[in-house]
Amino acid sequence: MKNISVHLHLYYEDAGSYLLNKLSKIWNGKIYLSLVHNNCANDILLSLANSMFSDIDIVYVDNKGTDQYGFLHSFKLNNEDTKWVLYWHDKHLSKKQWLDDLTDLFCIDENIKDIKRYTNDISSCGIISSAKCRNKALSFHQIAELSPYMAIEYRQNIVRSYHAIIWLKELQYLFKQKYNIYDENEIYPEFSAGTIFLARRDIIAKAHSVMHNNYFEDCYRADGDVGHALERFYHYVSKCLGYTNKFI
Repeated sequence: MKNISVHLHLYYEDAGSYLLNKLSKIWNGKIYLSLVHNNCANDILLSLANSMFSDIDIVYVDNKGTDQYGFLHSFKLNNEDTKWVLYWHDKHLSKKQWLDDLTDLFCIDENIKDIKRYTNDISSCGIISSAKCRNKALSFHQIAELSPYMAIEYRQNIVRSYHAIIWLKELQYLFKQKYNIYDENEIYPEFSAGTIFLARRDIIAKAHSVMHNNYFEDCYRADGDVGHALERFYHYVSKCLGYTNKFI
């Protein structure tokens, strides 16, 4: 893979080590790494990363929201004029199968041939992500239709789903205000759940340009924060800019 820069956000010692090992089999160049301030796994993760990659730019961030807060800040450090950005982050090892489903597409020779085709100079592709985790953002109406069937002990999931869509709508509004671009047909975009992808730099730059540090809440939430809206928003921005999104 050429003309890309690589970003990682790591938190867990075991899952982070697993991801670093996996990445090292396809990449040995520079990485942009975000870590959480004072996390006990940092020293081990950083030592392992230094043993595998030729150059590392590190940013330490507060434990806010999902991994996207780390990516937001590591991307600000990235001064390389690469056309593409590969973004990976770890998940708890209980979600190892999901992590593999998201990252395997970048490690299989047959898929790499497709990736090279989608990223050539004449391609209209904007984002490449996992077909195994392909999903579609639910509308308010669709969430309401699910509501009667949700048991009382799980009804917080309904509220969190509404929160994610409210944040998506807010980001779309801010994007329209800033760039005068809005796509009615893509307001509930298809996306790859998990926010691991290869994306054009201009998509990420424009998506991040409407973000603010204050949008991110402390600590992890299963759904419903701005980071979960952002995973959908990247794919929306790509479509607004005239690109296609490929799920492999």
